[in-house]
Amino acid sequence: MSILRRALAWTVPATAVGLAAALLLAGSAQAGPGFQDVRQATVAFHDVAAANDAGYFDNALPCFTSDAGGMGEHLINGDLLFDGGALDALHPEALVYQVRRNGSWRFVGVEYAVPFTDAPADGPAPALFGQDFSQNTDLGLWTLHAWIWQGNPVGILQTWNPALDSCRG
Repeated sequence: MSILRRALAWTVPATAVGLAAALLLAGSAQAGPGFQDVRQATVAFHDVAAANDAGYFDNALPCFTSDAGGMGEHLINGDLLFDGGALDALHPEALVYQVRRNGSWRFVGVEYAVPFTDAPADGPAPALFGQDFSQNTDLGLWTLHAWIWQGNPVGILQTWNPALDSCRG
């Protein structure tokens, strides 16, 4: 057997084992709540009354829409929003609803938010699900949407959802 073949006989299995271990460890590092867990934790909020009972309420903000798509109406949980910047994937600061033409609300996603008072705008962005939050300077917040109940053709964690093209859609 040539030296090269002997080297490969020892190296390839060791490399394969090392690669498998690295993939397993990488998976462990990513462990934590995923979108299915968030869906399970928020399924009751398809009923707006259940969302209200859990501390999520309408606010003075309008339904958001832009050329990039819609963002809908938000029910906000003030206790979660003003909790010192803590983030919990299973307890989003806001719930996002599409307002239908008949006036009913359809649960489409969640929003995580951190005020600039807890994470300054000139500092590093908070992150969740491996995604940095975006700045909303008008509201003084870092935000991240997760479109867990309505598909978003540009991505589950994008701010705007073209599938929600209006506030009465």
